[in-house]
Amino acid sequence: MKAARALDMSGDGRISEDEFKRLYNPVVIVAAEVKVRADLLWASSHKDSKGRVQRLQCWDAILADDELSYIIGAGSTSKGKE
Repeated sequence: MKAARALDMSGDGRISEDEFKRLYNPVVIVAAEVKVRADLLWASSHKDSKGRVQRLQCWDAILADDELSYIIGAGSTSKGKE
């Protein structure tokens, strides 16, 4: 349900033209793609009995993904991996 309200930035239950045009905002698109990738990465990660992932294991998984490294590196995959 929260995802269905994502465009309603004002929270008024209506979508304005500016809110609608967020659909093609590259920053919004990248954020949505990253959320999907992060959800998949988290779901596939080995977790302890409390549902947590070891810090270095988490970063290894993030940096092994070229797209996430590219985003973390502000447009440079290699910078993200430094």
